[in-house]
Amino acid sequence: MLKVLFDRKIYHPLFIAAVPLLATVCSVLTAVAAALISIITITLSALIISALKGFLNKTTAPFAQLIISVGIVGMLTIPLSLILPDEVEALGIYLPLLAVIAPIVTDYSRYLEGSVGKAALDALIPAAGHGVLIIICGIIREVIGLGSILGIDLYTKWLTPVAFFATPAGGLLLLGLLLIAYNVIVKHFTVKEDK
Repeated sequence: MLKVLFDRKIYHPLFIAAVPLLATVCSVLTAVAAALISIITITLSALIISALKGFLNKTTAPFAQLIISVGIVGMLTIPLSLILPDEVEALGIYLPLLAVIAPIVTDYSRYLEGSVGKAALDALIPAAGHGVLIIICGIIREVIGLGSILGIDLYTKWLTPVAFFATPAGGLLLLGLLLIAYNVIVKHFTVKEDK
């Protein structure tokens, strides 16, 4: 089952789906808010698509998933803005883009086959991978770009933070570096398995 996480066909879209969030996710708490919304949206949309599979086909399922995802993001925004108001506000206009992530990250055709529980599990693995990627980016960008973690100053009295990493361009560079690291790790383990 964990092989799904490292399957290139599923995992690389996680990096692509993270791109729109790079403009706003430069702190741990903002990353956690975005990750929570993403994980819940992806998993719930898979559950609903699977439950409605008698009414959907491979042509209508992606549109249904997008519409369902938009509704879920809208409903999650209200309670989450009560818990993390500054972080939800920081996501701003990029919040609706979280609805588009579900069709990018997941393979909707899998939800039209099998049980609802299997659909939830099939969606949860890439959703969790996407959430972890967002949080990793948030941690690195806050530590390097702002010199703090969770708002606690780490080193700004001795060193100047590299503010470039707190910008969208810095986030894109970081995502590229993480993708390179991912490819090196996967290639290393793939070579070992082949021997």
